[in-house]
Amino acid sequence: MLLFVSNGAPYMIKTASGIKILYCKMIHVTCIAHALHRVAEFIREQFQDVFIWVANLKKIFLKAPSKVQTFKEMAPGLLLPPKPILTLWGTWISAVKYSHENFKLLQTIVANLDEDVVSINLCKSMTSSKQLKNNIAYVSTNYGFLTDFVEKLQNQNVLLTESLNLLQNTVNLINEVKGKHCVEVSLKIKKY
Repeated sequence: MLLFVSNGAPYMIKTASGIKILYCKMIHVTCIAHALHRVAEFIREQFQDVFIWVANLKKIFLKAPSKVQTFKEMAPGLLLPPKPILTLWGTWISAVKYSHENFKLLQTIVANLDEDVVSINLCKSMTSSKQLKNNIAYVSTNYGFLTDFVEKLQNQNVLLTESLNLLQNTVNLINEVKGKHCVEVSLKIKKY
């Protein structure tokens, strides 16, 4: 055995260390896409206002045909907001990128929804927050590339050298980020 690929769970690292005794030439590589997903989770935890915005935006349009119709009338040709699934890698950051690209329009659509629903009221109150808009822009601009990198890494035809180059580029881009929580995110990627 020359190569052992696993996730970064502590029990897998311990297992690989044990197997390495039998296969001294073996290289243990943890899943790079999993590591990037963990970094994306960490970013989500650092920006709770953005997390709340994305989650409530999802709730508004998830199972409400009347709200979907209002959205389509006010933004013909624009896709509905993405529905991030926390266990699917990078979907939350994709939703943040969407919010960044369409914030003014989303703000207008939410303002025109007249139902007295908790998610709508919360989004309405949040749209006036300059901090929210800045945080959405910050996450999208500085970490939006993570979704593209994860997709490339999940391709079956990627060579190990290409994956390692992608990882190095990702680490470099993360280390170049300035501002809120950048040091913690850099430490998180180095952990993996």
